[in-house]
Amino acid sequence: MIEPSKDNIFYRIVDYVRDHMVLVIAAVIIIMVVLGSLINHFYTPSDDSTSASAGKQAEVKSTYEKTSTVYLPMSRIRSMRVLSSKDTDTYYIAQLICSSLFRLDSGLNIEKDLVQTYSVHPTEGKVTMTLRSAKFSNGDALNETDVEYTVSQIKKAGSSSPYYAYASKIDSVSGSGRNVTITFKKASDAALDNLIFPIVDSSDYGSGDSWKPVGSGQYKVSSVDSARMSIVLKPNSYYYGDKATNSIHFRRLPNQDNVSGLVTTDAITGFLDTSQGAFEDAKDKSLKSRKVTSSEAEYLAFSFKNDFLKKRSVRQAICYAIDCRQLIDNDFGSTCVQSDSIYFPGFLGTSNKKDNYVYNQSKAILMLRRAGYSDTDQDGLLEDKKGNHVDLTLLVNKDDSRRAEAAQSVASELKNIGINVTVKAETQDSYDADRESGSFDLLMGGYLFDKTYNLKKMFDKGNELSYYNKAVASEVEQLEQSRSAASQKTVYQKLKSDLSQDVPYYCICYKTYSLTTVKKLQSSGSPVFFDPYRTVSTWNWEKTITPDTASDTYKKS
Repeated sequence: MIEPSKDNIFYRIVDYVRDHMVLVIAAVIIIMVVLGSLINHFYTPSDDSTSASAGKQAEVKSTYEKTSTVYLPMSRIRSMRVLSSKDTDTYYIAQLICSSLFRLDSGLNIEKDLVQTYSVHPTEGKVTMTLRSAKFSNGDALNETDVEYTVSQIKKAGSSSPYYAYASKIDSVSGSGRNVTITFKKASDAALDNLIFPIVDSSDYGSGDSWKPVGSGQYKVSSVDSARMSIVLKPNSYYYGDKATNSIHFRRLPNQDNVSGLVTTDAITGFLDTSQGAFEDAKDKSLKSRKVTSSEAEYLAFSFKNDFLKKRSVRQAICYAIDCRQLIDNDFGSTCVQSDSIYFPGFLGTSNKKDNYVYNQSKAILMLRRAGYSDTDQDGLLEDKKGNHVDLTLLVNKDDSRRAEAAQSVASELKNIGINVTVKAETQDSYDADRESGSFDLLMGGYLFDKTYNLKKMFDKGNELSYYNKAVASEVEQLEQSRSAASQKTVYQKLKSDLSQDVPYYCICYKTYSLTTVKKLQSSGSPVFFDPYRTVSTWNWEKTITPDTASDTYKKS
């Protein structure tokens, strides 16, 4: 075999490289990338080890420590005289440090608190009771003298007391030791829900430190700093029920607009957020939020001065024509609760059907036709048998933008079934004047009810709607008389049925509040709108520990 000369091979290689320069460069790049990968594999940490290191770092940042102190916000408190102060936070604190004869549960049913046994005498307007063997946080035994003294102090404070509406109905308190008899001025006022005010120590309330009131509740006031920027509550060792195991530190916040931001940093453990965007704010900040149904009702009311609206079937038809769910979602907030009564949803433990008149405009039109109203001239509006159009005015306070927008929506809904509605949006003063004089056909309004739900003014003769039903008035009256819980529920069920048929008020919804807390919190029981911290003794939460604070925290421990 003849072998080629070396010179010839060299030149051939040179010629090949010159003719295939692009391919050669690409091959060199590939070789460099492969070598680089091999070097990284043997001389740098793997992705797995890097992830593990990051995981350990994240794990350090996410450690938690159980905390026995609950931090709650408060505004500026002007007085800690629990029987006369109108400060909201004093009202909340009073329910933690004081007990009452009776109290309301989450369904607004009456339940015993300081009372061990009792009997009612409706015709005489009396309630006789035997008190528990209870003590105040200073060790003093609680007796009839303290009850009598409490009632006298509330009456002395007059309308400045948040409890005056209850105690003012009491004529006298008598008895001795743990036996107490309370006599009301009128038998019709002898209701147990008038006995839900805090009981104070007669030997200490007037002479002791007014900033450290003494009560017989789960907690006692331990300290108040000199600038009144904080109030510390400790468990009351004399409490007759389940004793608290945590402490409460109320912190005064000059700016209440960003409390939820302080919850994210664990500076505040929880608070009652009554703003419209409460639940969205809690969700955005990854906080816990628990729905608390308020006593704020939104409703549509009917004037019984109007001959058209006097007809029960017409009022019912109008209710069927209104899409409450859409009003709630568009105007009042999707977290609102529907109620089948103007009374609190599930009042006295009754079931809540949410809406007795589920949206059905076809049914509304049929009911109006049967009542003698139809669109005879095909102009889209109803006429009566004489050919007169149905025209109504809807009064609303334009200062409340949500309610004003809801009124426009109601007017549109009613126009769909042939009722022409003119929205009369007025400023607060004009609205109040027209409401008082009855210058409206329909009324879009709201009520902030007291927790006892005494609605006699709404249903007695002379009310703003000119509505009167003898059976309804009697049933409302009976609810305000002393009777057993079972008897009260029976009366209310009949009242609820009558109001559902008559529908003088059509409840659109009840607003809800958010009990917003740190994410790692466990609790039991149900908070209520008038006592949001009722379950605070069951709060167990864990504070986030960061590398910067861990050494200090454990050092203090």
